[in-house]
Amino acid sequence: MNKTELEKKSEKFTHDIEEQVDIIQEKAQKYGKQALIIGGGVFLAYQVVKLMTKSSSKKDDVDSYYEEHNGEKHKVIVREVDSSPGFFDNLKAEVSAVLLAMARKKLISFLNQLQTPGLSDGESNTEEAE
Repeated sequence: MNKTELEKKSEKFTHDIEEQVDIIQEKAQKYGKQALIIGGGVFLAYQVVKLMTKSSSKKDDVDSYYEEHNGEKHKVIVREVDSSPGFFDNLKAEVSAVLLAMARKKLISFLNQLQTPGLSDGESNTEEAE
């Protein structure tokens, strides 16, 4: 082999490596964006669920009085507890379940795309994972 053939092969290998690096960068960028979107969705769902399930302390439901026991006064606090969940509690639970199910599907779809790189953007294996 002479010098010009070696230079051509070297240029071809350099070009092939650059193409592979470009493909890897495109895939990393694509998967990175999807991961950020899914992560944001999961975080948003978590924050909504956290906000909706946050217990609120109502001053109207609390009553207190002083009671004397063994010559000492003690403050007794009485809270009314509603044993049956209200409409809004049920609504919060349903919305939370829907949001978490949506985040789960997106996460499964993303993980399947990572495992099967041969699939195009329109295809997914979410049915198999469920």
